[in-house]
Amino acid sequence: MDPAKVKLTPRQAIASVALAALFGVPAVAMVELQLGPGRWVVELQERLLGGDYFPVSSVVILMGLELACVLLPLLIVALGVRFATGRTLLEVIRSRRPSGDQEMTIRHDS
Repeated sequence: MDPAKVKLTPRQAIASVALAALFGVPAVAMVELQLGPGRWVVELQERLLGGDYFPVSSVVILMGLELACVLLPLLIVALGVRFATGRTLLEVIRSRRPSGDQEMTIRHDS
């Protein structure tokens, strides 16, 4: 499959631009203004590289940290839901809410 020939639907294009803005803009601002984690990454690179830092790599590192901060709690919740219900998080979200006579079954491993 050639990536150049892959066509995105309008919804996918909007989602990719929104995600890039969500993770990219704050990272660029933090590195350029040297705020918070941006300053820490720049200082670390300056110490390791002898006074030089690369803004692009700093932004990529911060974007990875932001992504980890979003995905790790989601992973913990997903694992907890899987352990408690025996179903994946998506299955729980997609299933309809149980009515009064139906109850969600909880798996008990012994």
